[in-house]
Amino acid sequence: ELLAWEAPEQLKQEYPYYLSGFDYENSPIWVAPLGKWDTRKSVDNGPERERDFRMYVLQFLKRCEVSVELRSTSEETVEDFAIIVDMDGYSMYQTTSTSGE
Repeated sequence: ELLAWEAPEQLKQEYPYYLSGFDYENSPIWVAPLGKWDTRKSVDNGPERERDFRMYVLQFLKRCEVSVELRSTSEETVEDFAIIVDMDGYSMYQTTSTSGE
């Protein structure tokens, strides 16, 4: 199960994200500072690191989805979540890879 998978500590440190709070409709608001994520590093450091990074991103999205379910009650259904993508520090360097793929 994706949620049971434990991401390597290095990924957690290098690619943080967090639940910031809830909006006026009780929808979860997540923050991902992608501008600080060096995605190229994960792609260029071998297939295991790349696989772990992909799993980590999928786990993040699953956690966003589950956070909606956990906020819903019999009286109030929460249907959405928001992700604030902070692009401060973003560089085109992050979108390229030396692996040639």
